Amino acid sequence: MQSTRSSEPNKEQFAETVKESIIYEVEKDGTLSTNEKGDNFNEWVLTRLFDAGSSEVRNQIVDGSNDMGIDAYLIPDSGGVVQLFQCKYNESHSEAEILGFQENVRKFLKKNLNDIKREDLKILCKRIKDEELEPELFYITNKKVNFTKKTRKLRVFGIDQIVDQLWLDISGIPPNKTETIHLKQQMPYERTIVGIVSIEDLKKFINSSRNYIFESNIRKYLRNTKINKGLYKTLQNRAKELFYFNNGITIVAKKFKVNGNDVELVEPQIVNGAQTSSTIDEYLELMDPVQGDLLLTIIETTSIAERQEITQYRNSQNSVKGLDLISLNSLHANIKLQLREIHYFYEQQAGAWNFEKKLNRNELQWYTGHDIYNKYLPSDHDHHIEAKPAIQSMVAGIYQNPTKPYSSVSSFLPNGTLYDKVFDDILSHNYRNFLYPYLIESYGTILGYGDRKAEKELKKFSKLIFVTVYFYILFEFILHKDKDEIRANPEIMDRIFLKFDVNKKLMNICDTATNFFLDIARVWLNEHKDVTPNNFFSHYAWDTHFKDAIKSWVLDNKKEEIKAIRNSI
Repeated sequence: MQSTRSSEPNKEQFAETVKESIIYEVEKDGTLSTNEKGDNFNEWVLTRLFDAGSSEVRNQIVDGSNDMGIDAYLIPDSGGVVQLFQCKYNESHSEAEILGFQENVRKFLKKNLNDIKREDLKILCKRIKDEELEPELFYITNKKVNFTKKTRKLRVFGIDQIVDQLWLDISGIPPNKTETIHLKQQMPYERTIVGIVSIEDLKKFINSSRNYIFESNIRKYLRNTKINKGLYKTLQNRAKELFYFNNGITIVAKKFKVNGNDVELVEPQIVNGAQTSSTIDEYLELMDPVQGDLLLTIIETTSIAERQEITQYRNSQNSVKGLDLISLNSLHANIKLQLREIHYFYEQQAGAWNFEKKLNRNELQWYTGHDIYNKYLPSDHDHHIEAKPAIQSMVAGIYQNPTKPYSSVSSFLPNGTLYDKVFDDILSHNYRNFLYPYLIESYGTILGYGDRKAEKELKKFSKLIFVTVYFYILFEFILHKDKDEIRANPEIMDRIFLKFDVNKKLMNICDTATNFFLDIARVWLNEHKDVTPNNFFSHYAWDTHFKDAIKSWVLDNKKEEIKAIRNSI
């Protein structure tokens, strides 16, 4: 089937899609209580706007009695920051009430720990103080909001701002969009200009182009990164010396034209110096005009590949790892094409599937899924697979690490601290490495793992544990392969994944094994009362004690059943 586009992306269509998506994901079947809707909206905000994993955020939603005005929180893997949220579904407050949220947080952070009634908030407050995390506040509602006060510590999102942010992630640079930047001095070199730009002129340029000026992966990085305090102090106190302290800015453009000291740029994007630019953009509006200059390099290229290489190598010494930004995109594009061949839509960016449904209704007929693989999925699954849950389940299963993706999926995304360890030279760019763990996680949801209303309290935390237990038993007792052999040649797993009835027997054994795990975990938690379930599943849930317990349980209880499964494949 050939893909046909009915029209170019349209922001008005997209806005309606976002509104419909919020209602669908928050209200579900329409029978939920106000509190349940509030929790769902909190989860939607954290996963859709801030790229957090669903397993991660489910236990970072603290909305409820004695919440001190904080509905949810995130601590980005980049460190140094805690993001605190107040989210309002179907309601919006006045400017004074929104500022009240800021005051409530101030009081919360000054409280003596013994005066905080809730244990989860006491733990949060202690961590903020111990790690000296800088709070960033976000007030978010799905209604329109009018907030005009400029404040560095508090950002306000109404529905218009939500749409704007999601639109940026999928729309890219407007075709043939032209901007002009003024340079104080310049020197041409082949397809390049090296020049001097004043801080004020850079600010004007960013202000007129902020909707697209940052390369999309860098924009996501900036969203979860602490603003450079040192640069802010330099802008306040020593702006005239900034030129000597800063590496400068790099802009790539499809074409440029020099008119005196003005340079006209076609489809420009900042690919290096983004944190400098964003700091100037955010803080300069709060300050008096600043006198100072920066080094600016403009490179002309029409090649997307060359643009990516410039991004990679110009960031190679910085905290934004250019190689990360390139290779993960390449991998995901490859996986997306492979999954399309078996009739699944791979959603690389949040909201892309909903937009696809609006824009390409005819194309949706292609995404029917695979006859065998569909058996692993819930009956209402729509055959689209989100990248983040797929990565989480891959790390939990193939890499046998359920704790880190539970606590911070961002560690395994571009710029994440563990990205290089996962996306290395051994990992085959094969859809099976992503799909097969995702299928097991999905089947786990059918069994009730991850369900907030699960009969066993710990089961709601255990979606990734089920995946880890399955692949541990599969590797150790069925395939007799280690993780490196599997991730290099994931076709080895076809033997069992293409035989659903046989694999169902293994999954049922793993269900019993995981319930055994939850029983011994409950005992462990009773012996370690200072550890919360969330903390347990973030740090302790797959240490040698628990792994050895599962191995002994299998050998004592399921040896013959495992042997029969192995012989049948």
